[in-house]
Amino acid sequence: MRSKRFRTYFLLLTFGLMLALSLAYSRNLRAEEPCIQGKMEAWRSGDALGEWTYRILLHWEVGGAVGPDEFLILLGLESCPCVCERFQVAFPDTVGFSMNEPGMSTGNHTDLYVHYTGEFDCRGFPGAPGVPAIRIAPLPDPNGPGPKGTAEILFHANWPPESSPDSPGAYLMMRTPGGAFSGSLEGLLPVCRCLNDVRKESWSSTKKRFR
Repeated sequence: MRSKRFRTYFLLLTFGLMLALSLAYSRNLRAEEPCIQGKMEAWRSGDALGEWTYRILLHWEVGGAVGPDEFLILLGLESCPCVCERFQVAFPDTVGFSMNEPGMSTGNHTDLYVHYTGEFDCRGFPGAPGVPAIRIAPLPDPNGPGPKGTAEILFHANWPPESSPDSPGAYLMMRTPGGAFSGSLEGLLPVCRCLNDVRKESWSSTKKRFR
């Protein structure tokens, strides 16, 4: 009788330990799911590349041994009727850089700076078709972005930002070998400017300013 009670107690204890380990493992998986978040700010610089300078700070965690392939900055201008004709984006020589988190030395990802290139398309990119976006990708280099890091990205534009900070939204996308993931972007986004009386300049003068 006592032996039967002992076996029952042992089985219940074993089941409890297995359940606890399973829950802990699930929590670890959720904590390691890829994530990205960012903040964008803007100021009037009067630069030859564009009247307004935008800076984006990105932070990501992939949760594996390989870092992101590229980032998409969704500008929220898909409902702007003149975005393809009037919105101009230009990039400085150094679009941005990041530095992998200390200790991230798996494979080719070492504690070195990573530089990026930028591209704007009003028609969108794969993964976000029809949404005006900026694609940020690391320059070809053995030392690409690590699985955890922070990047600073700059671009210039002829349209000003919203007058007040935008609420967080899914304006970021991160493409990794494991798939695409969206994240929130806080701060200032460019505002649509289509009315002729808003900006007193011709299309030809705009093009000259961005050459």
